[in-house]
Amino acid sequence: MSFYRDQLEDWLSGQHIKADRVLDVGGRAKPVFTRVASWAVTDLYATMDNDLEPGDYATLSKQGANHWTDDINEPLSPDHPIFKVDKYDLVFCLEVMEYVWNPIQAIANIASLMKTGAKLVITFAFVYPVHKPIESDFLRYTPQGATKLLAECGLKTESVFSRIDRSGKLLEFYKADGMHVGGNAHVTGVIIEARKVGD
Repeated sequence: MSFYRDQLEDWLSGQHIKADRVLDVGGRAKPVFTRVASWAVTDLYATMDNDLEPGDYATLSKQGANHWTDDINEPLSPDHPIFKVDKYDLVFCLEVMEYVWNPIQAIANIASLMKTGAKLVITFAFVYPVHKPIESDFLRYTPQGATKLLAECGLKTESVFSRIDRSGKLLEFYKADGMHVGGNAHVTGVIIEARKVGD
């Protein structure tokens, strides 16, 4: 596992989750409840992913199965079945945004599924190699761009945890390539906690 991935896992391993309803966007492969310090979700844990297959883990729910296989880049129809269930008070979107080609629509979709005051935990890569599936790896984000994107969709950033290059090689690369080196030259991505401020 890379330093980059380790930093997310270290951060998650210190989180104590207490909520009624949790949505895990892109959580099919590595459900968030398996990665945190404690998990007390009283009503529903559901995943939203674009490639759920029959038999994949989808939900822990008192109300039956709830999982959604929609493309997050496309607008959700107002009559979509997801709007027939209560909105979520906590949403995770981890290691997804580099695969999103329509980020404003994707974040707007996430916000539309959140209660007012609900919390979003989301990651954004800034420096990371193109990776599989290569044909679906689209975007990288500065910390400023990530918080601006969230604000445009009605989400107020509460905290930003910077993932940093621990090797020191990134700064060397920037200098060797003649790039202007600013104040956050070691940042490789961020973990952001944000709240939905209103409908």
